[in-house]
Amino acid sequence: MSKNDDLKTIGQTFLSAGKDLVQNRLKTQLEEYKLQGVEKGSKIAAITIVSIIQIMAIGIFWFFLCFAIGHHLSFKVWGNSLYGFGAVAIFHFIIVLLLLVLGRPIKWIIEAIMLKKLEKK
Repeated sequence: MSKNDDLKTIGQTFLSAGKDLVQNRLKTQLEEYKLQGVEKGSKIAAITIVSIIQIMAIGIFWFFLCFAIGHHLSFKVWGNSLYGFGAVAIFHFIIVLLLLVLGRPIKWIIEAIMLKKLEKK
């Protein structure tokens, strides 16, 4: 073999080794991105599931609290179920009106809080 053939063989070996290293690096990087995606996705899913459970628990608490307040007002305060449960209904109507008026600022606050939570994770 001549010196020129040896250089070609060495060059092909280096080229092959470099190509293998680049392929390995790309596979490793792709795997790393997949793992990061799974990690972020699982954190978001966990936050979502916990938030839904908390909202449901608060909703159930709110329902029974309003029922208890309406019952108490009906029989202990006014003696008429229309007045007691009507007062609770009017209170809810006032809350709905406030939410309609303050909808955009509340939306902005919730978005800011969610962005902070997602950036931390």
